[in-house]
Amino acid sequence: MWSREFFWMAFIAAFPDFPCEDWPLWDPRISMEGEFISYWMSNIDVGRSHRVARQMIWSSFENLAVALFPLPLFDL
Repeated sequence: MWSREFFWMAFIAAFPDFPCEDWPLWDPRISMEGEFISYWMSNIDVGRSHRVARQMIWSSFENLAVALFPLPLFDL
C-alpha cells in the first residue's frame, strides 16, 4: 500500500493538473486506491497553484515517510 501512496505522490507532483489537464496514462495495474489519491480526486481544485499542490504533496510524503521509517529523515 505504501508504495502505491508514494507512486501517486510522485505522479501528482510531476503532473499537478491531474486529472483536469494533459497527463500521461499510468499503468492500469496501479489502482487508484489509497488515502492520498482518494483525497486528491475528491478535492479537485482547478484553480490550485502548482506550488500549493506540491507543498501539500511534500507534507503528505513527510508524514508517510516518518510513519514508515524509524530513523529521522527530516528536520521537522
